[in-house]
Amino acid sequence: MERIRILTVKIMMFCILIGSCLGMMVVFVQAEEDIPGVIFENSRNEAPDLYIKKQVKTAMEGYDPPEDQEFSFVLKLDGELAKRLEYRVFDKEDEEIFDRDILGNRKRFQTDRSGTFALKAGQTALFEYVGSGVRYEVTEQPAEDYVQIQPQGESAAVGTVPPSGAYVNFVNLYIPKSDRDTANLMIQKSISFPEGYEMPETPWFSFQLQLDGRKFSLEQYEIHDSRTDELLDKGVTDSEGIFKIKGGCTAVFREIPTDIDYLVTEKPEDGWYSTKETSLEGTVTAPGTIVNFNNKNVSFAVSKEVEGGESTEEFRFLLTKADRTVWADAAYYLYRTVDGKLVDDLVHQTEKDGSFLMCHGQTAVFIGGEPGTIYNVSEIANPDYVQVLPADSRGYTDKMVFDGVEVLPFINRKESNAGTLSVTKVVENVKGTAAFAQDEFGFLLYRKKLSENEQESVYEPVKNADFVISSGDTELTGQTDAEGKFTIKANETVRFTGLDYGEYKVEESQLSIEYVAKDGQKVQEGILTEEGLQFTFVNLYLCKELDLYLTKKTTDGQPLEGASFMLYRDAALTNAVREEPFVSGADGMAIISDLKAGTYYLKEIRSPEGYRLWENPIKIDVMRVGANMEVTVDDSLLGTDEAGQIYTKLYQDRDDEAYITVYNSRNFMLPMTGGTGVFLFTSLGMLGLTIGTLLYKKQCSHRANQ
Repeated sequence: MERIRILTVKIMMFCILIGSCLGMMVVFVQAEEDIPGVIFENSRNEAPDLYIKKQVKTAMEGYDPPEDQEFSFVLKLDGELAKRLEYRVFDKEDEEIFDRDILGNRKRFQTDRSGTFALKAGQTALFEYVGSGVRYEVTEQPAEDYVQIQPQGESAAVGTVPPSGAYVNFVNLYIPKSDRDTANLMIQKSISFPEGYEMPETPWFSFQLQLDGRKFSLEQYEIHDSRTDELLDKGVTDSEGIFKIKGGCTAVFREIPTDIDYLVTEKPEDGWYSTKETSLEGTVTAPGTIVNFNNKNVSFAVSKEVEGGESTEEFRFLLTKADRTVWADAAYYLYRTVDGKLVDDLVHQTEKDGSFLMCHGQTAVFIGGEPGTIYNVSEIANPDYVQVLPADSRGYTDKMVFDGVEVLPFINRKESNAGTLSVTKVVENVKGTAAFAQDEFGFLLYRKKLSENEQESVYEPVKNADFVISSGDTELTGQTDAEGKFTIKANETVRFTGLDYGEYKVEESQLSIEYVAKDGQKVQEGILTEEGLQFTFVNLYLCKELDLYLTKKTTDGQPLEGASFMLYRDAALTNAVREEPFVSGADGMAIISDLKAGTYYLKEIRSPEGYRLWENPIKIDVMRVGANMEVTVDDSLLGTDEAGQIYTKLYQDRDDEAYITVYNSRNFMLPMTGGTGVFLFTSLGMLGLTIGTLLYKKQCSHRANQ
């Protein structure tokens, strides 16, 4: 009996060792699979640069800010922290400043692992070769005795690097301290607006001032221009301590006793959003105390530029919301980019189809979008131009209105079409919604030739014809196949430059059920000469939607009520289809209606009591292939067999349907991070270790008693 016990312990310990090794092998294999292959090429980087400048002004004359004060910033590029990124620093005389290594040798500066870097007043950081089209986000960390006045509202500086480089300026006000008995109380109203653009007239904003809990009624104050400190007007608070100032102005209350508590509350103003708290309190300190309130009604801005600046044409843009419905009647001001002056005094609006027009050198500054609003902006293709920025023909997608104002640059380059056959694809939205995914469209290229008997001319496919699709600073090359076929996407232009002059025909094919040719025009013909030949194909987008029926069950097939899900349009889980979760009912079903073609991510945010929460979201792809719909779940294609747990139904006269059944297991233990294999083998190892230890102790105790 004793030998059996000893043998049992040895077998259990062997299982522990095997389980642990397998778990480690899974970890190592997963880690190895995550290591990408990298090819390094030595070539000069001609990408544009990012400049970040720091300036400091004093809030009170006679009080100079400390020269050695350092200000910290955090840099993100394309949403990622700019870790260990080298940068150069220049002083106010444009002389370069160097860091020092441990031996005292000069070296260039480098951000830390959090993307943080530091500057002093008058210094400029130069991040070289950042790249055209890269989105930057620079955030200044708060510093005691300083208030950030640019960008307005203490917001981050956010933008897209154009080919000429990006320039960001951070300006702070120095708030000194003294032992005087009285002080100036200065209440500022700042407005988030694109830097360098003339701000239109704002309404009068109302505030209530209380000192030591009492309304500061019938007291005088001055109104100054916050930028120039020019005295603009004087006023008196009313019996409730109410006073008014406009955007860009400061109300100055003089000779206020120090060490007295203040409370300033801003009254709401229709159409304006506060980026900070609407009630601010503190203690008055000498020689002056600044209280800043920042509002915005500007959502974002869109600028248009043509390289060389010779174009007088109008360019058409499309503005859509998060769900790709067109953003009709969106209000905007129109500016000249060169000097930031208004083109006119009108408040423009987008058309009913969400489109708007701009010329070279103009900027549309949109107003009225609430912070957190998701939007998309794209430019309708013009066959005479190549879109340099943004490189993606979809334009700027899934952008969010934030506390600052982001300017989205569109830059085009005039393209010579001499001797070139070009085909441009344009999509118009006739149901008030745009496509969520970027579909590909197929075309066939033919050339007219004499038949074999030379009695008549017939069109023959042009095979192996070289073409180019320009995208940003890159060119995508390809060839037609044996049938003369090629594909392009919406707002793209394909250019054939090596064709012989003659008569050509282009025919559109492979239209899915969601697209129809405008005016039935699927074929275009023309003669290619030295002047070139252009074809533009316009499709009407007829959105066809999907209803997703999600059923939640236990492992033994019983429906689960009360499971909550969120559905997102992005892998980062930030762009939700709707704010409220989808919740399973008594039948275990949650219905998600009106999904367009595209990629979605389903995340369980609350599981029924006693059941384990999903660790990872489910990826759902909705695709249109011809007249059919295809749905994949985690890249596995759904079938059409209703006998299964996952299937689809297709309809001609209403939304298609997809049915997905998922199962929950009871929450016997907390879920662990990592793959299923790691969890399984580690659990076996831990269980074996526990049992083995107990048996070993029991065996030792038994032998000792003998």
